[in-house]
Amino acid sequence: MDVPLFRDPTQPLSARARDLLAALTPEERLAMLHQHQPAVDRLGLGPFHTGAEALHGVAWLGRATVFPQSVGLAATWDPELVRHVGDVVSTEVRAKRAADPSVSLNVWAPVVNTLRHPAWGRNEEGYSEDPHVTAHLATAYCRGLRGDHERVWRTTPTLKHFLAYNNETDRSSTS
Repeated sequence: MDVPLFRDPTQPLSARARDLLAALTPEERLAMLHQHQPAVDRLGLGPFHTGAEALHGVAWLGRATVFPQSVGLAATWDPELVRHVGDVVSTEVRAKRAADPSVSLNVWAPVVNTLRHPAWGRNEEGYSEDPHVTAHLATAYCRGLRGDHERVWRTTPTLKHFLAYNNETDRSSTS
């Protein structure tokens, strides 16, 4: 029995991705543009969801370490400490996934929006009002979340609230 190219781990990832996309119908591709993807039984793909909140740990999934919010971690001025926190969080995400395969390895962290206004309701999620400090600390957290293996990432960090998100009114259509 022939194994589809997209299931062959010896093949380059780009070739596997192209093969899988070619095998999906337009309707199946559209259904995957959401956090919760349905199964594609004819290809042997089970249902899955993307995203796991990981700004300061994964305690929302049950027993886990709770770290200070990002703004508190930024007050340490210590990128190596922030990287270590990311390392622990990604280890705990992997443990949660081992217990429950529905836990996504795509983590929603860090927030890289600068803290422009003190009244923004999510200032605790960001690192600083300074883009340089934010960049260094967010990079350190991403490195911890990703891990050190050259090919297999422990988790996949996905930046949150990239730019100017702290405009609370009509943020999708105003300056």
